[in-house]
Amino acid sequence: MSVTIKDVAERAGVSIATVSYVLTATKKVKDSTRDKVNKAIQELNYAPNLLAKGLKDKKSNLIGFITPNLSSPYYMSVIKMCEEQLKSQGYHMLVLSLDLQENDDTSAIRMLCNGIAGGLIWLVSPDVVPKIPRIVPSGIPMIIIGANEAVPFADTIAVHMEHSLSHLFGMIKKRKQHLLILTNPNYLYSEEEQYRMLRSALDSTDFPAENASFVRTENAAAKLDVLVQSNHSIALCAFGSDAIWDVFQDKVTGELKIPESLDVFYLGDTQFDRYLTTRCTKIRVPLTSLAQYTASLLVDGLQNPDHDMQALAIESEP
Repeated sequence: MSVTIKDVAERAGVSIATVSYVLTATKKVKDSTRDKVNKAIQELNYAPNLLAKGLKDKKSNLIGFITPNLSSPYYMSVIKMCEEQLKSQGYHMLVLSLDLQENDDTSAIRMLCNGIAGGLIWLVSPDVVPKIPRIVPSGIPMIIIGANEAVPFADTIAVHMEHSLSHLFGMIKKRKQHLLILTNPNYLYSEEEQYRMLRSALDSTDFPAENASFVRTENAAAKLDVLVQSNHSIALCAFGSDAIWDVFQDKVTGELKIPESLDVFYLGDTQFDRYLTTRCTKIRVPLTSLAQYTASLLVDGLQNPDHDMQALAIESEP
């Protein structure tokens, strides 16, 4: 026989309404009471039927999160932070891995939109955004992380890095260093979008084209050897700390070995950053703020029928 919310209430010695408040975070409950309810839930192995509740209430507290990449630490950091923000407001999140650039099978998304998910979060490259309204029915609250401009069918949030990059490249230009830029296929933005942002920042500082090189992580070591042998003073800028590990981690000891003559900069804000040495300078990408804005906009869209679409831009920090 399946465990019901009534069973949990009886085990915890509270009302059914109190159990519901704990599950949905819709009303403040004393910490001691919440602990009793959570203990009863664990002891009884109770799992609320979110879909049935959504059908009964004609709304769902389940949020679909669509991402093209589950192997990237940046995508996973955004997912984790968004989940924490939404959970604190009584929502649950279901993650779906789907790259619309490589896969045309959208049946899973259509299933989410058919009464299962109350809202959607997309983490995509800008070139994917025009495909979304052809997949998702109108009226479903959505946040698109990665869109560079406002769209009429969803709230959008973009992370702008050009100002921080321009500041960095201007400093490197004054030092007359050769700039080696590592693009990263596992970063928040596609390599094409990374190249666009980097090129914009280089152009804004009139950085000499002959002193800048773009390279993928698998080719970086060979390019560095050539530059070192040519007696260049080198500054390396990477999209993400994982790109630095890919290039400089010793395959035997696992240690990070960065040449003393190399200045290293990277864009990041994940749990992996703390393992880098003090010789690496971080340009902070505020993922926590990104998650907070995402949850706030989506919840307002879910709860407010007069919600106005917004297009937000978050600046990285040099």
